[in-house]
Amino acid sequence: MGGTHRFVFGKHSGAGAVEEVLKKNESRLKAQGIVLDEALVQRALDEAKELRARMIEDGHAFRAVDDHYRHMARLGISEEGLVELVLRLHALSRAAAGSA
Repeated sequence: MGGTHRFVFGKHSGAGAVEEVLKKNESRLKAQGIVLDEALVQRALDEAKELRARMIEDGHAFRAVDDHYRHMARLGISEEGLVELVLRLHALSRAAAGSA
């Protein structure tokens, strides 16, 4: 809700996805004298696929995946962390019960 669509163009991208994005930005393209047609969609798709292939060759994809998992790990909680959290909650609960 309230989010934006984001496409990751690459090996399995279709012309429909490219065309949707270009149509969404058609006024911006027209302002630059660019006419949206089937040939443009196909050229854009071909170039996106080539760019993706170059990024893979450069190791970009592997770094991106590695970065993703590293960041996710920092956002998570380990099993030990969860046990410690429960122990703290239990201690707080017992302390509150003892003072009541």
